[in-house]
Amino acid sequence: MSEKDYSVPERITFGTQVLQVPRVLSAFSHSGNMRTAPGPDYRWIKRGEPLGSFIIEVHKTEFPILKGMLGTEPREVHVPSPINGLLIHSTYEFGGAPTAILVPNDEPAAEDGKYMFRNLCALLADHKRYYLKPSRYWSSGAWSEKQFEERIEEQLAQQCSYVDALPSYTPNFDEIRKKYPEFRHHVEHLQG
Repeated sequence: MSEKDYSVPERITFGTQVLQVPRVLSAFSHSGNMRTAPGPDYRWIKRGEPLGSFIIEVHKTEFPILKGMLGTEPREVHVPSPINGLLIHSTYEFGGAPTAILVPNDEPAAEDGKYMFRNLCALLADHKRYYLKPSRYWSSGAWSEKQFEERIEEQLAQQCSYVDALPSYTPNFDEIRKKYPEFRHHVEHLQG
């Protein structure tokens, strides 16, 4: 199997806009975890490729006597990139700075929260029983059905936001110029 090519396709030029990608709501850490997709810090990402994954551990059986003995197994869904672009802040987790993608000049509008989070919300709905009990990981109490549905709606309503690349992402572009010569010509117009 060959190594994945993270280089920017030929004839792509970048503007001065960065897309900030919405996160999975931290409330869902009640019974799940996030993992950033593997890959270099700075890389080309295609629309639909994973930014990260949400993982929930589910019991192998719901039969009370066997539940503890058989343990759990992970269920995982990917959160897809809503756009093509140069990933300039690749961490995708519950908190922290938003994942950021430098937008190509002719890139169509970013996808919405329904596109990004429909698989996540389907997984959550399939395993909502874990949210209707106290958290296995934190001191969070059980949610009501209404709270669960409100949080699902809030997640699906998340939207990307476009921001000016400078001055907010100047440190990222400086790092690219210093450490990633293969991307340097793509960011030469972005100097703070």
